[in-house]
Amino acid sequence: MPRKQIYHMRRSALRQHTNDLNTDSYFEKINNVEENEVESCDAHPDDDLGQQEGYLSPFNDDDYYDSEWTPQQTDSRSLVKTSSQVSATIMSPSEKSTPLLPKDLNSCQNEHETATWVASRPSILKLAQLIYKTSEQLSDQNEDSIYHEEDILLPRRRINRSQNVIEDRVYKESRALFLRTRNNTAELYEELAARILNMGRANPEVQVIAKKIGVVMDNLRYQVSKSLRATAEAYKEKYRGVLEDGYLSEFIDESVWKKVLHLPLLAVNELALNSNKEMKKGLRNFVIRVVGKWVAALVEGKEAKSAIKDFDELTVDLKIPTNHNITARLPVRELLQCKEKSRRG
Repeated sequence: MPRKQIYHMRRSALRQHTNDLNTDSYFEKINNVEENEVESCDAHPDDDLGQQEGYLSPFNDDDYYDSEWTPQQTDSRSLVKTSSQVSATIMSPSEKSTPLLPKDLNSCQNEHETATWVASRPSILKLAQLIYKTSEQLSDQNEDSIYHEEDILLPRRRINRSQNVIEDRVYKESRALFLRTRNNTAELYEELAARILNMGRANPEVQVIAKKIGVVMDNLRYQVSKSLRATAEAYKEKYRGVLEDGYLSEFIDESVWKKVLHLPLLAVNELALNSNKEMKKGLRNFVIRVVGKWVAALVEGKEAKSAIKDFDELTVDLKIPTNHNITARLPVRELLQCKEKSRRG
């Protein structure tokens, strides 16, 4: 077969299959051309198909040029790996499962050399870019899903946070109310609950909070009454049952009355309380009077459980400081009078 005809056949095969070098049809045609070349003609002394190592070029011999193909028309399609070299790079499935790095890549000493090695191989570079973009998209999708979950959980978190705030207010304002009065009325509890929730008293939630306030107040009355009784017993033992105002004032100092009122004082702004002499005086006088009643009852062998409700006049107008100061602004005296009016009516 004439050499020029072989060249045209090879160029036709290249043009038809340069976009899909891995197809069997391409290698088959190339191999057929090479076999025909070996069978039909002798080796040309000027042929150097391997002149550009690993590549096949149609421009190594002047006989290969024709009027339609000139060196100025060359492009990326003019340099194509030979079939033997391309097929050598195709790995079997077992080889793909355990890939080995090229020796020249292993010889890279730093990131710059590695990047240079990758940049000189466009196919690897494009694959790396594709993997990188895909990983970024997956990362963005994961972040979107996280944000979506945050948006779903946000209302629940807001509800939980709101409930915690309300519970904190109920806890503190109920104790502050106890320091002002040990008596109770429905109007008093409902008004405090409405102010804690910032709602009207007709709202059903107000009734729920009002009941919680009542529970806290009942528990405080029980616990503080126990402490008052214990203090009265200690006084009786020390002074042998002699009840005098001087002895009471001496016995019930600041440490004693604060110990008696320890539980309700947990809700109070301690700095504001300590700087207010009138407030401290009112709370101390309250403890002195109740302890005196307990001492008198104990001397007679009786109990004074109701004594804790008898001295509101000493504390009802005290503006007990808390973080929210809701009880401090509550008209406790007026709300307590509603109970008396209802009784008279």
